Amino acid sequence: MLKFKDSKKKFTIIYSTEDMTENYVLDGKVLTKEEYDLVLMGDLNRGDIFILDSDDDIDEWNEMMEFLTEDEEGWNENAEDLGLSNYFTFES
Repeated sequence: MLKFKDSKKKFTIIYSTEDMTENYVLDGKVLTKEEYDLVLMGDLNRGDIFILDSDDDIDEWNEMMEFLTEDEEGWNENAEDLGLSNYFTFES
C-alpha cells in the first residue's frame, strides 16, 4: 500500500495509459481545472493519458497503482520509473 511521504507537498503526475513509465512530473504544483482541461483535451494531449495529483485520495492512488502495491518487490522495481519515489513510501 502507498502512503504519502508528506501530505502537504503538492505535485501532479501525467501518465501515458499505454506505458506509465512515460510520465511527466510537476513538482510543487497541482493543475487548475483549466490546466487540467488543456492537458486532457488540448493540443498537449498526443495520446491517451490520465492525471493524478497530491489532492487525489490515497485510495485512488492505490487503486491506480495496484499492480505495484501488492508487494515490496513491485514497488522497488517500478517506483522510480513511475515518478512515485519522491512522494510515496510503500507499506505492506
